[in-house]
Formats: sequence, structure tokens, C-alpha cells
Amino acid sequence: MITKQRLCLVLVMVMLVLLDDVSTTVVEKQCKNRNQTATTEAYVSVTAENVTDVDVCQSGTHPCAVDAVCNTTRSGYQCICKEGFEGDGYTCTKICTGRSFGVGSQCFILSTGYDRKDFLDAVDACRDLGGVLAEPKQMGKLIVKIREMTPEKVMLGWTDRQTEGEWVGMTGQPFRHSDYWIEGEPNSWQGREEDCMEIKFDGLNDSECHEQVNYLCEI
Repeated sequence: MITKQRLCLVLVMVMLVLLDDVSTTVVEKQCKNRNQTATTEAYVSVTAENVTDVDVCQSGTHPCAVDAVCNTTRSGYQCICKEGFEGDGYTCTKICTGRSFGVGSQCFILSTGYDRKDFLDAVDACRDLGGVLAEPKQMGKLIVKIREMTPEKVMLGWTDRQTEGEWVGMTGQPFRHSDYWIEGEPNSWQGREEDCMEIKFDGLNDSECHEQVNYLCEI
């Protein structure tokens, strides 16, 4: 037969399971069994984290990747990459096919070897592949990837041909990667019209648009 004292101890144990021990609030239970009194102390949490059930998926406070879906589960949440992406849910990379490769949510095709073109011809070549001259979103990771593939200069899709100093991409998006310019660039060296952009060494360089170099297409 279960006594009142044992029942009280069981209830305290259940409280310890439900409320994690992260603070030092003391909960005292007086359990009486006939003429005897038993006092049980349990250190339990009464913080907002424990007493408030927050749905991080609904509130948007989850750490899932932009290209992932947050699903609420009984134990908390789960991050799952969206269709067409792969990863652990916290980092998702687009699944690219053929000779294309992925960096973040974008797929690229790099021209190599003697496949070198000036800006206008590179624009046409990328269009023929169903894409545009690349406007990478994750510039740092892309530069690392390109340097693993080739030491050559690689043309990108931003230019300041319309307004000097205002770099705009093929899709009309402004340039937001100024931290990656090589020191001293862009500079229109010796008064040249260097209105196009290329990856050079481990950073970005402004170059003449008629220069024929390898190019990067975003598919």
C-alpha cells in the first residue's frame, strides 16, 4: 500500500523531471503519515524558460537556415532543409546538377581553360546556359571555392559602367561585398575605364570590360 509520505516523494520526483534544475528556489513538501512528518526539499527552476512554453518555430527565434523549414516537435523543434537543398537544417546548400556547383542557395558554372570572354560575350554565354553572369550572395565562401578550382581571374556580374562607383548586378541588385576588395581597389588604374569586376588572387578587383578572362555563370 502506498503511504502518503511515499506519494509525496513521488510527486516531488515528478516535479524535478518537469522542471530542470537551473535555479535554487526551494520547494518544501510536508508529508504526514500518522504522527510523523517528512520534509523533502527539491531544487527546481521557476524561470520563464521553464514555465513558459515558447514555440520557436512560430516566433521565428529558431536557428534554422534560411533555406530550411522549422518544424515543432514534442521535444522542441527540428530544422529540415527545403526541397532542392541538402544539409543538417542549420546549414543548407542548393543541390546542383551536371557540372554546376553550389555555394549556399546558388548554383554556378565556371568557365575554365581557354574559355575566356569579355563582359558582353560572357553575359551572352551565361544567358545561353539559362542563367546570368554571377552575383554571389556568399562572397567569402565563393572565393574560397573558386581558388580551389582555378588560380585564374574570374569575371562576375557587377559593373559601374552607368555610374562610376555604383556597382550594379545583372539583375539590378546593388553590390554589398565591399569588404572583399583587394587593398587599393577599385581604382581605375592609371585612368583606365575599369568598370567590370573579377575575382583576382583572394579578393575582388576592378578590370576593363573588354579584357577576356574566365567567367562565372549563376544558373
